[in-house]
Amino acid sequence: MIVVMLGTFPTEFQRPLLELEDLCKKGIINEEIVVQSGHTPFESSFMQIRPFIAPDELTELCSKARLIISHAGTGSLIKGIKLEKRLSR
Repeated sequence: MIVVMLGTFPTEFQRPLLELEDLCKKGIINEEIVVQSGHTPFESSFMQIRPFIAPDELTELCSKARLIISHAGTGSLIKGIKLEKRLSR
C-alpha cells in the first residue's frame, strides 16, 4: 500500500495526485493508494481519496504502508521517521 499525505494546510496540491493517477492508468502502479487530500479536491477511480483521516487511523495506515508520499510537512516526516518507513516527496 502507498499512503499519500498532502497535509491540512488550506492550499490545493494536485500535482502528485495527477502523476499518481497517470501511473495507475498506465499500469505502472497496481497497489492500493490511500490519500489524505486535505483541501485538495480530486476524483480518482484508482485511489481512495479522503480529505482528512483521524490521527490514529493515519498512523495505522502508515504503519502498513510500503511507501509514504508526503508534502514534506513536519508532522508527516516525523510520523514516517518514527515508523521507520521509506518517505518520498
